[in-house]
Amino acid sequence: MATPTNGSRSGKGKGWRSVWIGVTVLTGSMVSLHWGLFPATLEGASVVSPRGTLLPAIPGMHRVPEDHPTIQAAIDAAMPGETVAVAPGFWDERLWIRDKSITLRGVAGADRTTLSGTGSPGAVVSIDGALSAGTRIEGFTISGGHGDDGHGVYVRGADVALRDTRLERNSSSGLFNDGGQVTLFGCTIESNASPVSGGGVRAMRGDTTLVNCTVARNSAGTFGGGIFAEDGRIQVIDSRILANRTTSGAWGGGMWAERTDVFASGSSFSGNSSIESGGAAYLRGGTANLYRCDFSGNTSQMAYGLFSEGAHVRLHDSTLCGIVGDAVAGDMVDVTGARFSDCYLDCNRNGMRDSDEIAMGFQPDADGNGILDTCEQADPVELGWAGEQP
Repeated sequence: MATPTNGSRSGKGKGWRSVWIGVTVLTGSMVSLHWGLFPATLEGASVVSPRGTLLPAIPGMHRVPEDHPTIQAAIDAAMPGETVAVAPGFWDERLWIRDKSITLRGVAGADRTTLSGTGSPGAVVSIDGALSAGTRIEGFTISGGHGDDGHGVYVRGADVALRDTRLERNSSSGLFNDGGQVTLFGCTIESNASPVSGGGVRAMRGDTTLVNCTVARNSAGTFGGGIFAEDGRIQVIDSRILANRTTSGAWGGGMWAERTDVFASGSSFSGNSSIESGGAAYLRGGTANLYRCDFSGNTSQMAYGLFSEGAHVRLHDSTLCGIVGDAVAGDMVDVTGARFSDCYLDCNRNGMRDSDEIAMGFQPDADGNGILDTCEQADPVELGWAGEQP
């Protein structure tokens, strides 16, 4: 796959010039009450707070927009180990961090600070090179990556951490880890779509760890609607893999892993769907150790929980809905540490199986993934399963 190119860094402003002129005649206290109530326009930035970051000028910190008009300008000026602090607002820039280790921080958090790649095609944030090891990104919503390499975040050969960040509505993977070491803490990866593999996360040859993350409502054409991993290691710890799907292909609605070491602990794989097999996960080669995990409400024609093709899979104190052969299929799966229960999807919590509501015409399921259309519009963590649970 081609490496994403840097594209435009200008991020031309689209703010409200006329509104800001009018605000100057009002009392300043009104503006200070709410971040970004009346956005200003700065050359090289889209819709930012009139008060900036509200952080004092200190050595080693590059504030946007106080010290630099664009985020890329601040990144270029930062020395290794320094911090780029970004004011709340909507920033239409594609960013590139190359061969330097910095911290990129949205000071008001992900709900109020968005990095958007709606301009030129490619990844919204690209981090490249071993010298970028130690780079940290926190407190952003990253969306709008488009084109063949329209990832939210692209990492090549670097050790990177993302914290409290949302990767959403990118036209390729939310995160593409290409031979790097990437750790995500408290992140949400949602509503991304890849034409082939890894709508939420695509990890190739690298080491990827998700801790207390939600991977939800992502899709891929063929492999791994939520997560695609190949020739590396992936760890899923205390996380939720929910309502992901493959669209035209067949395998691994929640996760596809090939020649990969998989470790999962305390995580739920729920409401995922694939066409042929492995509604929750399709594991091909490699190893998988799954501790205290729950596989509920996943759908596919075969093995709606797990399917193994030559993978050494061991389930430890984990629960699957259904019976062996339906919930788990394939070879080399050790189910001695698994519990099988008659749990079922009841996402609207009305006491009736969703499958029955769909079959009887009580509720619509336009895309045929076994989840009520009304529930697909809800917060993924609100999906509910009834019956015997651990």
